[in-house]
Amino acid sequence: MVDEKEKVLVWKDDKGEYKLGYSQYLQQQTLKVNQYLLLAVVIMIVMLAVGAWYAESLVTRIDNLNILSRLTANAVRSVGFLLF
Repeated sequence: MVDEKEKVLVWKDDKGEYKLGYSQYLQQQTLKVNQYLLLAVVIMIVMLAVGAWYAESLVTRIDNLNILSRLTANAVRSVGFLLF
């Protein structure tokens, strides 16, 4: 009877059945983990790019509000009204 760990270490192709060494098995697992980490880094970079784009659009919208010039224009009109 072959236990579950032994089944993982055996692979087959059209020429026969081979037993995988444990270090090769660990390399396979390391490769899988590295692929997941690479995918996570790519997703993080995309999320940062989208976040930077969104932040830039918010800053642009806030700059377009131009609150300071509106306040000063209203203040000048108010002072002008008080003077005349």
